[in-house]
Amino acid sequence: MKLFSSIAAAVVIGTSFITPGPVQADSFVPCSFNYQVIACKLDWLGEGGIRITWRDGKKMTYYGARINSNYLRDSLGGNWRYVDFDVGKSFSLSNPQNGNVIIVNGTYRQYGQYVGL
Repeated sequence: MKLFSSIAAAVVIGTSFITPGPVQADSFVPCSFNYQVIACKLDWLGEGGIRITWRDGKKMTYYGARINSNYLRDSLGGNWRYVDFDVGKSFSLSNPQNGNVIIVNGTYRQYGQYVGL
């Protein structure tokens, strides 16, 4: 029995070195839609805009230049104010027409004070 547990431990330790580093199941990050925290994934579309895919499968594309305090237009025609928090790593989109706020790679607890949440 002692031999079996030694072999099992060696297999577990040996296989842990096969992966080259932390394994990411996907590229979802913590985000917020108004006061709801939900994971989202961001796809940069070059100078054409960004696409946000939410964990529940919903997605929206926003078009325009991403410059601080600039407005992006979503694929339904809504205007969203882009505010960068960390050089593109964390940012918000605020829609002044309906009051909705999206925070990407952060939550309303972290950045809500900067966007009126």
